[in-house]
Amino acid sequence: MSHSLDIAIAQPQHGQDIRRLIRCEQVEGLEELDWENLGGQWIVILKAGAVVGCIQVLPGKPIARAEFMVLDDSLSNRERAEATSMLIQHVTMLLRMAGCGAMISVVADDVAGWPVVLERRGWVPMIDGTMMIRRL
Repeated sequence: MSHSLDIAIAQPQHGQDIRRLIRCEQVEGLEELDWENLGGQWIVILKAGAVVGCIQVLPGKPIARAEFMVLDDSLSNRERAEATSMLIQHVTMLLRMAGCGAMISVVADDVAGWPVVLERRGWVPMIDGTMMIRRL
């Protein structure tokens, strides 16, 4: 039996689950980041109260960023489709309300199907490149 999915702004208690989803432990130097103070910039998908999806929303004008869209492997194909739609619709609404004109996101090339899924929802490829991170 599947549970329905809910969407929410991430709270401090969701931080460690987001950290797990985005596999932060695989990046050296990020072990000590504060995952409780999320600044209201993360949206989570909940299934029976557990975090099974997330995205970071970074408003900017004219171009905003939507990053780290990740879904838990435990979700069924139907749930993955529903969660993807929920995240994209919610982020789109928030960024439109903030007056942003477009949003950009880095899409991992090792995640099979993500570019096609996003293109079906109105995204277009922009440039090739590699996103890099540096601890402050």
